[in-house]
Amino acid sequence: MNNAKDVTWNLSGKLTIVAPGGIELRAPMVKSLGDMQDNFETNDRTMKGMRDVYNDHHHPVKNVQSGSATVTSEKPGEPQ
Repeated sequence: MNNAKDVTWNLSGKLTIVAPGGIELRAPMVKSLGDMQDNFETNDRTMKGMRDVYNDHHHPVKNVQSGSATVTSEKPGEPQ
């Protein structure tokens, strides 16, 4: 198909594409109403799940206090 302006497929089930050579998307933006997941056969987290874990992690801050006390950093503050 060449030069198709808009194409919509309404499916009642799952769409599977088998492409041994890969799939290349040439688009300024790829959007999804649902979650994205890569390496799904070995990775049980979606991209949102990975961001949630990353955004909720802390790091110990060294050399701030004397003695055995520790300080933990705040969660990352960058907007998604």
